[in-house]
Amino acid sequence: MKSKEDNPSQIISYISKKSKALQSSAQTILASRRTLVFDILIFLALIGFSIWFRYWLHGWFEEKIGRIFHFTVSNNNPSKYWGKMLGVSDKTKLQWEGYFDWTYYYGPYISNFLDGWNPYSGHRKPNDPLNGYVYGPFYIYFVSIPAWLFGVSALESAIWSNVFFDSLNVGMVYLIARITSSKKTSLLAALLYFFSPVVLFYSIVRVLNMPQVTFFVLLFIYLLLKNHDDSALIALIVAILTKQIALFLIGPAVVYWYRKYGPLKGTSFPLLALIYSIIGSYPWIAITFRAYLVRLLAPGRGKTTPEIPDGGVAVTLADSFHYLGFTNFAKLVLYALNSFNYMGLMLIVSAITGWLIFFAYSEITEKPRQHIRVYLFFLLGIHATLARGIYKYYDPLFIPFIILALTMSEKRHFRSSSKTYETPEKSKEIATNSSSPKPQSTLGILFTMILKWPESMVTTIQKNTVEWIGEAIRLLVTSILFLVMNERILDVPRELHPLLIFLYSLFALFLLGIQIWISSLKYIKSKWIMLQSKGLREFLASLPW
Repeated sequence: MKSKEDNPSQIISYISKKSKALQSSAQTILASRRTLVFDILIFLALIGFSIWFRYWLHGWFEEKIGRIFHFTVSNNNPSKYWGKMLGVSDKTKLQWEGYFDWTYYYGPYISNFLDGWNPYSGHRKPNDPLNGYVYGPFYIYFVSIPAWLFGVSALESAIWSNVFFDSLNVGMVYLIARITSSKKTSLLAALLYFFSPVVLFYSIVRVLNMPQVTFFVLLFIYLLLKNHDDSALIALIVAILTKQIALFLIGPAVVYWYRKYGPLKGTSFPLLALIYSIIGSYPWIAITFRAYLVRLLAPGRGKTTPEIPDGGVAVTLADSFHYLGFTNFAKLVLYALNSFNYMGLMLIVSAITGWLIFFAYSEITEKPRQHIRVYLFFLLGIHATLARGIYKYYDPLFIPFIILALTMSEKRHFRSSSKTYETPEKSKEIATNSSSPKPQSTLGILFTMILKWPESMVTTIQKNTVEWIGEAIRLLVTSILFLVMNERILDVPRELHPLLIFLYSLFALFLLGIQIWISSLKYIKSKWIMLQSKGLREFLASLPW
């Protein structure tokens, strides 16, 4: 038995340990804040330098080549050195196919939209290009803002919009890579996207319509990996209402949320997505309901026979096999492409992706790079199986996923933003599991998913009645908010300036964001109640009844 004289030394030892722990905690917090400040500075520096470089590159290319879109590369003219750079032999010509959407379509879209034109009403004059607008309403908002705010021309407005959003994409690649990777690796990933020739040619030189949707898709991925699921859903809806290629992402996201939250809240995400989409579609969905849905949702029709297409015509998967000489197999692929309303092979790709996410949930949650790889597989698979064919200028959407899939580290280097409550036994279990070998390749998902999915499934379905009631209340409040907005928006005159509609849409999403934030506070409170009740049950169970 220890003497009482030992008590002062024990107290001093205890105080010393506590002070060291507090000092270590303070140092950790200070280092974390320094890292955050550094990341913000790098993010802003990348965006600033990218804006300058991209605008300069567009002007330089236009000065050297001109505002043409199908130019010939040759070595006949010594002043034109493109042929030598591309390896074209002397007195040989190579046709470089581009796109003229920027000047023929986007310019008239912007100028007429600012003049009060409904993008889904079609022509204003016979044979004008306005009937070609088949994008979401947010795209016309984003490309029109520079002209509205600064008075630049319609073509300049499209350039500035692309330059700004593509520069944001450089920063987003850095932020996503930083979730698991070091500063140097993340900076390397951002620079790879910064100087990507495919991105620069189609998004900056040709001013095609990918930077805006790419930014919101990357924002969706970033928020998803950071466990901000409600905000991620809003980012995804804005991406869908910008360009429809993002619509395919709603399937894998819903499967992921279903696995993460269980049947009730997991099912609420597609319902909320529908509500957000309708709100973001006003007033166009009310003014021209059928035209709006047809232009956004009608799938592109497939071809009748495999062919080697001419310039400007999309290439399908069947055309590729036809070009390689597998004519009969090409016809079979074409039949699969056109089946099920031109979505036959796309459904197979979607089913495989959903299967991977559902059964390998633990794997992709622990390793964000695997999550990126699953989405890369899905995007490339969907694009390759489009019945209408593949368009080259969609590549800037895939480039950041390819870069991140190759450069990101395996595991997170920071604590997850979602709060967890661990007992000493749970911490010991986590330490034991983390020491076990993990698969280091995407193929490893297939070998581990059967062993891992039951454990995460049990965790997912352990829901408390309080949280279920809170989710139902959240859906009810959101639905009432939508109905109130619906009643107000129908009174808006059609002559209202279109950009004011854009401001309304942002305001509506802002109100929904506030509602989500309030509901999240309720969830924190309900989870605290659940934690306390669980502790009480454990205490009562330990008593010697």
